[in-house]
Amino acid sequence: SVLSTRVSLHLGKIAEIGRARKTRPQILCVGRALHQRLLFFTTHFIVPLNRHTSNFIPRYFLLFLLVFPPQLLLLVVDLCSPIHLLLCKPCSSDMFRTGTRVLQVLQRSPVEWQKLLQIRFSSIRVFDAAQKLFVTPVELEGTKGKFTVDAVFQDTAASGSPRGTVVTLHGSPGSHKDFKYTTPLLEGEGYRVVGINYPGFALSGDSDELQHHNDERTVFVQSIIDRLNLKDTVLFLAHSRGCENALRLVVANQDKTIGMALISGTGFRVQKAIRPISRLKNIRHFYEKYHFARGPMEKLFYHVYNRVLGLRVYHGRTALTAIKTMSLSDIEKQRPFIDEFNKNDKLLALVCYSGKDHLIETDISAEFAAAFHERVHLNLSKDDDEEMTTNQIIKAFAVDDRRRVTVEFTDDNHFSQKHRAKLIARSIDAMFEAAKRIKSQ
Repeated sequence: SVLSTRVSLHLGKIAEIGRARKTRPQILCVGRALHQRLLFFTTHFIVPLNRHTSNFIPRYFLLFLLVFPPQLLLLVVDLCSPIHLLLCKPCSSDMFRTGTRVLQVLQRSPVEWQKLLQIRFSSIRVFDAAQKLFVTPVELEGTKGKFTVDAVFQDTAASGSPRGTVVTLHGSPGSHKDFKYTTPLLEGEGYRVVGINYPGFALSGDSDELQHHNDERTVFVQSIIDRLNLKDTVLFLAHSRGCENALRLVVANQDKTIGMALISGTGFRVQKAIRPISRLKNIRHFYEKYHFARGPMEKLFYHVYNRVLGLRVYHGRTALTAIKTMSLSDIEKQRPFIDEFNKNDKLLALVCYSGKDHLIETDISAEFAAAFHERVHLNLSKDDDEEMTTNQIIKAFAVDDRRRVTVEFTDDNHFSQKHRAKLIARSIDAMFEAAKRIKSQ
């Protein structure tokens, strides 16, 4: 009777939301729309569900695909799965304890139901199944009010991972592919990797309403985190300009994060790549005010980024977006966030920087790294054994119970997240193991 009551509640919520959204059955043409729904269904249902339900779904899922929108389909399948278990499979108490995720969902309280429905009806669609890319709308505050931009992100394990989640934040310019060498290593160890693509860069949407300051960028990432319902055991891995946002996000999510790994981040002083910063602000102002000049400026800075700075961009507008973002760096405003980070001795930090960074001076990076209390500092040159240094990092986190480790790659350039992918991945693994021990203390 308890289960039937919960099922009735589930049906009532489906009907209520369906009426509110004015959902109507519709026959979709066999083409791209159907193809996208097939990908959506395969990614979200057939793969995560266990063997009991996977035999049931193929007979009926085409009807669901044609009649219901993806959001409503998600609830329908969640409902059908436990009903099929009840009607078509031998029932036992073990089945209800170890069955599908859906049966656990049915045991939630009304308050948890409300949160669940909000999450479920925040639309997440498949963008590219082969690359495990998804898209979801994110609402931001612009100069003229609220607006929505599509956020495209990578999710290597949409059903979650018991080992933990790594959220990657790219630089400016950049994309989730900035971590294309690290992500497979983390995925191979069983971690879920959520790769953020900031708006105006790479795959995510763009808008003239975007301001590209850190408050907006932090809200953008936080919206995705909340949409995915990431509750605990989260680590932020960031490169270059993304490190500022990782620091902010760790401080804002201390209840759900274990820490951060910052690679070649900005410091407390303006680095040579953006000095004088007033020049970048003037370029940003001119680009935003005089629309007639946008075309020539985009062509100019496309070549500046690709041929002079060695930073690949696929469009001149992306280059100007990068300039906007860099002109709004926190720089010295990062200190209060580090002070707040240092107050929590349960948070872990790995801070890496390079000795031959062509964009950021070594002394600026070293000053930033020294701001973390009770750190273990290591140096790694091209002649040193990377395996030995990696083991020292692992020992510091997992054995010596140290919470902050900083590493200088003496002979590396700005892109050490590519050259030192194995070291970074193994260090992150050690951080997750250390977090388990800290949590149990």
